[in-house]
Order: sequence, then structure tokens, then C-alpha cells
Amino acid sequence: MLKPVRMCRIECIVGRERKDAVISRLHREGAAQIDNLSGEELTASSLVRDRPSERLGELSALLARISAVSEALKPYSKDDAGFLEEMLGVRRRERMIVGRESCSKIMAEAEGALAPLELAVASEGRCIAAFREEGSRLQDRLKRLQPVADLEVPSSLLRSGEYLETAFGTISKDGEKTLTDVLTEVFASEHAVERLQSAGGTALVVNVLRGREAELEQALRASGFEAIPLDGDGTPKDMFLQTASRLAEIEAETAKSAGKLSSIHATSHRGLEALKEQLSIEYERCQATARLGATEEASYLRLWVPREKQAGIVDAIEEASGGLCAFDIDPDPKDAPTLLDNPPLLAPFESLTRMYSPPRYNQIDPTAITAPTFVIFFGFMAGDAVYGLITTAVSYMLRKRYGKYSKGVNDFFYIMMCCGLSTILFGVMTGGYLADFLTKYVLGIATRDMPFVVIDPLYKSNAVLLLSITVAVGVLQIVFGHVLGMLDKLSRREYKGVLTDNLSWLLIFASVPALIMWSKAAALAVFAAGFILLFWGSGILAFLTIPGSVGNFVSYSRLLALNLTSPGVGMAFNFLSSLLWNIPLVGPIIAVALFITTHSVMLLMNPIGAFVHSLRLHYVEFYGAFYDGGGIEFQPFMERREHTILRR
Repeated sequence: MLKPVRMCRIECIVGRERKDAVISRLHREGAAQIDNLSGEELTASSLVRDRPSERLGELSALLARISAVSEALKPYSKDDAGFLEEMLGVRRRERMIVGRESCSKIMAEAEGALAPLELAVASEGRCIAAFREEGSRLQDRLKRLQPVADLEVPSSLLRSGEYLETAFGTISKDGEKTLTDVLTEVFASEHAVERLQSAGGTALVVNVLRGREAELEQALRASGFEAIPLDGDGTPKDMFLQTASRLAEIEAETAKSAGKLSSIHATSHRGLEALKEQLSIEYERCQATARLGATEEASYLRLWVPREKQAGIVDAIEEASGGLCAFDIDPDPKDAPTLLDNPPLLAPFESLTRMYSPPRYNQIDPTAITAPTFVIFFGFMAGDAVYGLITTAVSYMLRKRYGKYSKGVNDFFYIMMCCGLSTILFGVMTGGYLADFLTKYVLGIATRDMPFVVIDPLYKSNAVLLLSITVAVGVLQIVFGHVLGMLDKLSRREYKGVLTDNLSWLLIFASVPALIMWSKAAALAVFAAGFILLFWGSGILAFLTIPGSVGNFVSYSRLLALNLTSPGVGMAFNFLSSLLWNIPLVGPIIAVALFITTHSVMLLMNPIGAFVHSLRLHYVEFYGAFYDGGGIEFQPFMERREHTILRR
């Protein structure tokens, strides 16, 4: 539990003709990591890199086609994901039961499913694209016809004729004045301008003699004149109504095609996801051979396997290869990928360790040590029984509802449930029930008189006592960290690190009790011994690290700071609400609104603060004493199924 799972390294040679069977069997077993051999290793062993399966290209093409169809259908999915699902990044899905089929059969099934889907999606997609293009043009035309939507003048009178060049359109008031001046200057009296008024606005009809089109166009452009299209028969009103009618038809046809695509998505989405997952599994198998080394007759694999599963993997390879294999097994390698293994009650806290950095193979796994102190620190800082009860209840419900769809969500809300229970405990011990709402305003008693109250942080000098306790807790945790660091380094035979990284600090810390219990000379001797060891390891930087270590201890005072924040701020808002309550008529309404709002905000903010600061105390102060991570996680070669379940 305090160390990662013990691994063994298996170097295996199998016949070339049996390598695909071996890879498939290892994939199904899901207990071994296949190393990707580097070019240097291959050269040193006189091997060449094995080639991926010939089916890799076909599988890649099928996966690309499925992705293209899925992306085309995605805008038409009736996704009923709620706000919480979006925020948590989870999707509720029904898994499809499938049989274990050959790669050829899966590819044939995918081809058979894709062909009609691609045709249907492409056909409806082209229709929608054409409708949208035409609709865009119609909307633009409708917008330009809008000012003359009820104008009932024959369009023949608004178009150029045999003797006159006519422009029909709209213009701003300032532009109209400019246009009038330009027309008078250019055409003198050889032009006519008529204003046509309608409910939608005012339009101008400008006439000049035929043959002066270029001058008219230049004048219109200079004044910001916007022409109204007259490419139909009848009046502008008729054209507007015809355009609006056609636009409505276009929108209906677009909606019809979108409905067909939505229906296709609803009926095919699960099947496509299942096929994509099955093809991805086959693709991973085919690609895995590129990690191997090869000769003309054999393939070479290097595997990492948990020690307890070594025999099973060896038997599986022998069976899949028909006995055409040979092994070189190292049961106790010096280094290996890291696989964490903690009891079910502690396993969700592994996410906190991974978030910092996984431990190296021979390093201590801090999960089991971190979990209880993280929960205790969180509960002490949040410190309100009602907040803790709500946090626990909400975390339980969200974990039950969404945890099965995401391991990360499941782990997070499990951690929050534990933290909520700790918050309830410390809330009861400190008498925090929505700050002093229950004690002062409901029961009318002092917080310290509540049952099970151990200490009221805000009573007299209790805060000073708690400050001493929190700093003492910090000292104990950091000292414990250095003891763990010594044991960890001793197990790896890093004797210098034991002296310079851990024992040095323990001696420096021990100089304080030596001063209290013995004498200044004894304390100075102990401190000097520790500092010499520290200087041996850190050199001149040793002088800079001493003040930092004091800061690490003082940093634990944040436990008290947040512990006092919750009841202090809560008391202030409770008091303010009680004052508002006495205002006639509207007072109770405002008081209740303020009470609910402020405590809701605190319910959201307190857990965030407690979580972040508890995490910081472990990552910076505690881990700094013994843990640096840097491990590479064990990545088993296995079938990963989210959308399918194998038929038994």
C-alpha cells in the first residue's frame, strides 16, 4: 500500500507468424504494458522495427469515415445533456452488447453500415447547403425590399426604358441632399427625382436620359444610394410577398432535411459509436506491432507485468504462440512503470497523488498517508456542520448519478463526501451550525454550551490555543515527512540523501527541544550537526533554506485562518439579518433573502478554500519533506470499452 505494485519485466521472443495472435491475446488479457523499443535499443540488439499490420490503413480510413459522418450529424443531435453534465464533462450513455468478432467481420459490418449512411447524410447535407445559400440571398433581397413592402406601383415604371435610365432605391436624408446637389451639377435640368412614400419608408426614383448611365451610377455611388432589386413582375409589394413566401418554403425544406438528419443521428449514433470503438480496438492491436523488434523469423517484445499476474501472462503467450516462444524474466527490476494499489476506501485519493505526480517505482506512494490528513484539514477549515451535511448529501447524489460514467467524477465526489463528513464532525466539535444561527437565534444559548462542543474558536483566547495546535500539527507532519523520507531513501540505499535531505532537518528541528530540555550548548551542537549535513548536500543554498523551513511551519496557521473565517463571516451576516428582520413589512423578506444568499455563497466558497489550502499544505509543505514524484504510470495494453459490452 505504501509502495507501488511490484512489477516484473518479461522479454519475449515469438515466431513471426504467431505475433498477431500473441498481440490479440495480450490485448484481451489487459494486464501487460508493451514497451515501445527505441531505435538505439533495436540497433544494439541487431533488430529492426517490426511493421504495423497491413490492415492499419483500412482501419484508419474506416475510422476517418465514421468520424466524418458523426461530425456531420453532430449539429442535428437532440442532446439532452443538462447543465451539470456539461459542467462535469460526462455523458450518459447506453452501452451496446456486442460479440467478439474477427477484424475482417467488424470491418465488413462497418462498411455495410457506413455506405447508406454516407449517401443519406451527403444528400441531405447538400440540400441543406443549397437551401441555406438560396435563403441567404432571399433574406438579403427581402431586407432591401422592406422599405417598399406595401408599394403598389408597377415595376415597369421603376425600370429603365427606351429613352430613360431609371434608378430605384433608398437613401439617407443627408445622402438625398448630396444626391440632389450632384444631380443638379451634373445633369442640370435633364433629370427627375420622385419620392415614393410607403409604410416601410421612402424610396427614390431617379430618371435621366438614356446614354448617361455611367454619370448616373457615379452620382448614386457618391451619395450612398442603395438600389432596390426589381427582378420580378408586378409591384414591389408583389415581389416582397413572393420573396417572403419562397423564403418560408426554403426554411420549411431546410427544417425537413434537418429533421431527417436528426432522425438518422438518433437511429445510428449508438451503432456508429460501437463500431468506432470496435475498430479503434482493432486499430490499436494492429499499431502495437510497431513497438516490437523483429528479425526475419521472430518478433521481440518487452513487457511490464504486475508480479502477481506474471504466470498468467506467460501462460497466455505460450498458448497464443503455440509454444513458439522464449522468455527472459526479471522478477525484481530496479525501475519500472508505476501502478498504484490502495484499498477501495483510499483508491479515489490516488487522483490527488497523480495530480501532483505519480511516485517513482521504488518510491513511497503517499496516497494512504495523504488521504486522512487531507480530509481532517478540510473538515477543520470548513468547520460547519450544516455546510458539511449539504456537501456530503450533494456529493453523494452526484456521485451516485454521474460516477458510473466517469472515474474522475466518481473519485472527486467520493473525496468530497469524506470531506463533508469531516466538516460535520468538526462543526459539531466547534458548535458551528450556519455559524451561530442555531445556537444564538434558534436555541438562545452560547456556542460553548452546545452538546459535544469541544472548543469554541471565537471564545476568549481559544484562537491563540488553536493557533499553537495548528503550528504543532505542522511541525509533526513535516517531521513525519522527513522520517518517511529517511525510510524511503534507506530502502533505495541512498545513504547520502538520508543524511543531507532528511536527517539534517531532523537535527535542526531537534535543536529547539534540546534548548528547552537541556542547554544552549547542547542545542547549538545539535543545530550545527544538522547544518553541516545540510551544507554537505545543498552547499551555499543551505543558508537560504533555513528561513523557508520556518515559513513552512507558519504556513499551517492557514488552518486556523480558514477555521475562523466561516463562523466569523457567518456571525456577521446572521447579525445583519437579525437587524433587518425588525424593519416593518419588508424587513423579514430582506432578512431571509440576505440570509439565504450569503450562506449560499459561503457554502460554495468555503469548500473551495478548504480544498485548495489543504492540497497546498500537502503538496508544498508535507511532500517537500520526502516526496518528489516523477514516476511514469503503468499503461496496460488493453481493450478500453465505453460504448460496448462483450456478450458473455
